[in-house]
Amino acid sequence: MAVLILSSASDPHATSVAEHLDKVGVPHKIWSFSEFLHSSSVSFLPGASAPSNHMKFLDDSEIVLSDLQAIWCRRPGSFKAPPMPEPWVEAMIELECKNALGGLIRSAECLLVNHPGRDAESLYKLSQLAVARRVGLHVPETLVTNEPDQAREFYDRFSGRVIYKLIGENTNFCFPRFEFPSGIPTLPCHQSDLAYFDQVKLAPHLFQQRVEKTFEIRATIVGEEIFAAKIDSQKGDSKLDWRMDYNVPMSSIDLPDKVAEACLAMMRGFALNYAAFDFCVDAENRYFFLELNCAGQYLWLENRVGLPISRQLARLLSGQAKPIVEAVRPSETKNAHDGFS
Repeated sequence: MAVLILSSASDPHATSVAEHLDKVGVPHKIWSFSEFLHSSSVSFLPGASAPSNHMKFLDDSEIVLSDLQAIWCRRPGSFKAPPMPEPWVEAMIELECKNALGGLIRSAECLLVNHPGRDAESLYKLSQLAVARRVGLHVPETLVTNEPDQAREFYDRFSGRVIYKLIGENTNFCFPRFEFPSGIPTLPCHQSDLAYFDQVKLAPHLFQQRVEKTFEIRATIVGEEIFAAKIDSQKGDSKLDWRMDYNVPMSSIDLPDKVAEACLAMMRGFALNYAAFDFCVDAENRYFFLELNCAGQYLWLENRVGLPISRQLARLLSGQAKPIVEAVRPSETKNAHDGFS
């Protein structure tokens, strides 16, 4: 059975996992939604006497979705219609493509890493914080408000030891000054910022108590396996947001049992088979949950620290590692031979 990787062929994460699949002879296809209409076609007959669903490509290869072992929704991409006389026609074509392919992927009877709907649901940071607290994780004191007076009171409550960050995962792409992959960093609130707090009424803002951290953690979870890295953020030039300085020391680390169990509980709660968790740790060794990213980048950790995340993803996709959310046909994957030695 084959694996479909929804991403660009230029994505190093996709090609890294594909290399591991090659080593054990698991057929796979890397394909992006941007290629649809230009180099591929689809046929879906769900109500026929002999239901079928398959995709054809310019190289004459074909994928029968009902035969897939797994689909990795890594970076599916977006649809691009060919030039049309009117913009609304292009928009209509792209929306129809989104609904057709989105429905096709969701109808596949195989392992999904992750289910697109579960991905979308898990991205809401406020929901993440609430769930993290319910499963027993420490969460920084947080305020989300569009009331300026509440923001000022929160600032005073913590004597100015407050940070601000965006609520939405993709909001930073609205800012032309900051470009991927850095985005908008976590920002400290200063006394001088109080003069502008009336602008809080324009939209909800997220403020948090600033944790006096000693180091940070990125924990990447693949199925039931946890790969955690310690990030010595306080030894770099960007102590508040280490993403502005990737040169800080990093090393592998084991999560405390209670933290690991809580992370897996969140994975089960959001029905995810893959996610990256971010924590900061204070001098009392308290792990403060910051957020999770259902499609977080990991190759930089694999290269820096040596964590075998690509290999584990390949094992998960090929049925050789246990998922959090089982495939629709789990009986066909239980006895799969483990070719990863």
